[in-house]
Amino acid sequence: MYSNEKYRNHGAFSPMDTSYNKEEVEGEVEKIASEVYGDVKVYCRPIGNVLPSEWNQETTLEEFNTGHIYNLYLFLTGDESNKEVNINMFLEKYCETDFRMTIMDILYLSQEQLQELQEKDINRIFSEKQYFWRTFVALKGESELSFDEVKWREGDLRLKN
Repeated sequence: MYSNEKYRNHGAFSPMDTSYNKEEVEGEVEKIASEVYGDVKVYCRPIGNVLPSEWNQETTLEEFNTGHIYNLYLFLTGDESNKEVNINMFLEKYCETDFRMTIMDILYLSQEQLQELQEKDINRIFSEKQYFWRTFVALKGESELSFDEVKWREGDLRLKN
């Protein structure tokens, strides 16, 4: 499966860790999110590196590249009037799991957008603000995850309606 120690130490997956399976993580998080939201799409993408604790000028490129930080993207549609209740339900269920992906972007899209969404579209959706609502969540904690109040931002689709 995946290394819990990697999660606790870095909040990240290591691409050198052969037990990491992107599709498995996306599928498991999708199951959790579907219980709350119904139809969703989940993607996991690298966003940077964690410096090894023993980092110095002798650190090799291979050593540097062992600690990637991953962002979890959750795209959903549905009744946005309950977004505060739903996000809390999802995060509580997620925090009960063994997953330690601690950085998430959660966006409300139109039903049509969600059906057509592919992973390659993520950057465009963000740059063009083609969503109704968006929030960024940074979970904290090591053995147990927790989260602060979630703040939502309106996207261009919301502002047009």
